[in-house]
Amino acid sequence: MLIYRFFLSLLFIPLAITLLGRLLAKKESFREMLARFGLSSATCKQPAPSLWLHAASNGELNSAKAFLEKLRETKTDDSIIITCNTVSGITLAKSFGYRALLAPLDYWWSVQMFRRTENISQHITMESEIWPNRFAMLHKKKIKIAVLGARLGAQTSKTWSKFPQLAASTIAKIDFLSAQNLESLQRFQKFGLADSAIGSIVNLKSFIVQPQHIPARSARANTCLAASTHPGEDEMIIDGFSRVRDQWPLLKLILAPRHPHRAKTIKNLLSKRDLTFVCRSQSDAVSPSEYDVLLADTLGEMDLWYKQSGICIIGGSFKHSGGHTPYEPAAYECALIHGPFTDNFKGEYETLTINSASLIAKSAQGVCDHLLRLKNPANQENLAMSAKDALAQDSNLDSLMKDVVSAVQSAKSI
Repeated sequence: MLIYRFFLSLLFIPLAITLLGRLLAKKESFREMLARFGLSSATCKQPAPSLWLHAASNGELNSAKAFLEKLRETKTDDSIIITCNTVSGITLAKSFGYRALLAPLDYWWSVQMFRRTENISQHITMESEIWPNRFAMLHKKKIKIAVLGARLGAQTSKTWSKFPQLAASTIAKIDFLSAQNLESLQRFQKFGLADSAIGSIVNLKSFIVQPQHIPARSARANTCLAASTHPGEDEMIIDGFSRVRDQWPLLKLILAPRHPHRAKTIKNLLSKRDLTFVCRSQSDAVSPSEYDVLLADTLGEMDLWYKQSGICIIGGSFKHSGGHTPYEPAAYECALIHGPFTDNFKGEYETLTINSASLIAKSAQGVCDHLLRLKNPANQENLAMSAKDALAQDSNLDSLMKDVVSAVQSAKSI
């Protein structure tokens, strides 16, 4: 731990310069920069003892959405504060109705000031957000720590292995851990996770807030969503979409990049293909309508895009990004097309493949061929329902909630 703190001390000036640069570039406000150092004022007057939920960014926060909705049944919104590592993450958290701040850097003093200001009494962190100083300080103050959807990949595990004492000291402070998969659980156990802290293996992304209304297939059979695309994928998807247009002129595309700031690059790609398009960020458009493509360059509106799409091409799976969640598009009864790189949801995509519940494309021509196969609404419906059935979970959110609440109970309950 001393070596870790010494290393962080060396990084302080470079970090401060980087954050000052973000401030000058107007990527973050002065208040947001202060939050990084635990110096922001309280998010409400005299905060009640608060549960601190931390998620890295939008993806991790979205995976906790159903859990948060369930948590709302037993706690008031004001008794929960959310932190994220990105501005877009806290914007999303606020759109859910919660107090939210950028997470304090992992300095003892910054975490301590944040804890005091927000009156933290319990802590839940998501996926791979394991921070040594944060855990050490909270543990010293007898604040319980839970990790949900815990994920520890092979490469991260290899890095932790280089610092065995730090890893063992940090992991031992976890009071409850629900792993995303068996491999992650075994890696946490290798680093010293207590048997008493082991919870059920659950992928939180399987607990999505079920859609209230799914439009009829006839209303969305001619719309395809490319969800959470990464650099290098947009070209292939746009190319595949362009090739199919001669045989399916009614087909429309909603293209939702993982990072909206790439919109300018994507607009250039669309223009080169002579595709007409409208940008969500620059209009009130909620569908492609009379355009070929709706560029969904905003955050927090994926439900809107899933709802009107009969087909979903899942991004992150055509390059080495591991693939994004199949749960949400399956819940909206979209027919699924994805690439071969699906390590982030290895078990889920294997299940889809075994059940012939999705289509795998490796090229623009593959995307084109699969789209043509799904031109028939009946084919869309069959594939979509196969995916929804294949991904149905036996896991119980109520049971997980009970375990988590029990594990993080402290004398300073909320």
